[in-house]
Amino acid sequence: MNDTMTEAPVVDSSPSDTDAPVLHRTKAWKRRRRAVRVYSVVTVVALVGIGTLGYLGYDASLKVKGGATASVITDPSAPGYVAAVDATPVHLVALTDSNDTLSALMALVPDASGSGGTIVWSLGELVVDVDGEKSALSDLYKAKGLDAARSEFEKVLGFGATDATVIAPKDLQALAQPFGSITIKNPDPISIDEKGKRVVKFAAGTLTLDPDQIGDYLTIRGAGEAPSNRGTRADVLLSALTAKLAEGEATTSTGGSPSTGGAVSTTTAPAADGSVDVGGVLASMSNSDFVVLPMTRQSFKGSYLYSPDAAGISTQLADVVQFPVSSFPGQRPRVRVLNGTPSIAAANAIAPKLARVGGEVLLIGNASSLDVATSSVVYSNESFKDVADRIAEIVGVTAEKRDEISDAADIDVVLGADYQP
Repeated sequence: MNDTMTEAPVVDSSPSDTDAPVLHRTKAWKRRRRAVRVYSVVTVVALVGIGTLGYLGYDASLKVKGGATASVITDPSAPGYVAAVDATPVHLVALTDSNDTLSALMALVPDASGSGGTIVWSLGELVVDVDGEKSALSDLYKAKGLDAARSEFEKVLGFGATDATVIAPKDLQALAQPFGSITIKNPDPISIDEKGKRVVKFAAGTLTLDPDQIGDYLTIRGAGEAPSNRGTRADVLLSALTAKLAEGEATTSTGGSPSTGGAVSTTTAPAADGSVDVGGVLASMSNSDFVVLPMTRQSFKGSYLYSPDAAGISTQLADVVQFPVSSFPGQRPRVRVLNGTPSIAAANAIAPKLARVGGEVLLIGNASSLDVATSSVVYSNESFKDVADRIAEIVGVTAEKRDEISDAADIDVVLGADYQP
């Protein structure tokens, strides 16, 4: 017998490298099959629930009674007809000099007929109250830009502009270039200080200005020149320029062209940046009225400053803008004027009068009934009382305050059978 023992082989019972992944994949597939079953059941339940809710909602809608479908009233003679009022275009132009300093602000208001209009001119140095502090519009423009100067100027005007544009001397040169030189009659000599001496820059009398001189003439501040003189020469030059632009428009429309071959655009719709074609606007305003903004002169730090004359502005500009807009909420209370009788022309006729006394007429139309006996003027807030009283005086009634009126207006006006135009 051989005493030598043979060792039994040792069997490793742990999973081999090839077995482990197989076991892992098997467990993963089992988990996925269970997840698919669960998600399938949830999806089916959700679809059934949605279908049930849809049916119940439809069934409930069939049982609703007393509902009504809003209809748009398009007949101007029908009760309840109301139309929005288009605001009168007011184009604000900021004139800057060669140093980009604000020289003047102008509001261009074309006439609704497409011919003529009004130009309201103001000093760039006009002093206004900003949060209790006095500041010139030119300083606001320099520090904060056009929007800041525009906002304060619109407060002075008592109405808002529909767009705003900055015009520099180079822009005026480009505007006048197609027409060559412009001849004007300069009312007074314009002098400047050079090296301690006063030198005449533009002599009084008949002047012929080349396109590159127009911007300088319009925006220069003459040494010792009164603000009223600046307004006068702005009137002289703009009258001549608008006449030239109108000539160019007429020539272009008949197939010709201005003297140097340029074309004049009469597009007045604002561009994407809110600006408009000032040349086109001015071309439509030949023979327009020119108004220098009423100002009051005050001594200030050894010199003088000019501030807005509120009473004069209100009187002078009352009829300039037929349907003005507010430059900020509450500047002008929103007005809705409605016919309460079959005389549906009454609201249209009275609307400009209501705007003239401080209202912003947004809506004109008919009341829900056209057999209203008594006219009424109703306002919603005590801050609107003064304007409401002035409107009521025009209508011939006493204004009444109510806590809640239409969301569409601050002052509601209904013209009844007792209204006498």
